[in-house]
Amino acid sequence: MKALLVSSNQMGEDPPDLPAGIRVSEVAIPAGIKLAPRFDNQLLGGVTVLEGSALRQTEGDWSGGLFRLWKPDRGAVIPVRLIPYCAWANRGVSHMTIWMPRVL
Repeated sequence: MKALLVSSNQMGEDPPDLPAGIRVSEVAIPAGIKLAPRFDNQLLGGVTVLEGSALRQTEGDWSGGLFRLWKPDRGAVIPVRLIPYCAWANRGVSHMTIWMPRVL
């Protein structure tokens, strides 16, 4: 049986989901990513998170434009922690996404 799993990438403060200085919009998922589930009893009373390695693709300068071509690159490898979508807005004001580009 297959099931849909929706996890989010959030800039959580405590504990951090991404390394300092990285925006959620800069995270790309590599093809073949290995995500490991881990129960975190310190997060919201107990939540299973997914941890793995993603890629950082810097956004560059968007001033003066609404659209531009996306030029994928391999980027730097960064640790990422995804939390269940139903739990994302419970740690204060932050940025979040569930749609991350995939890099082949």
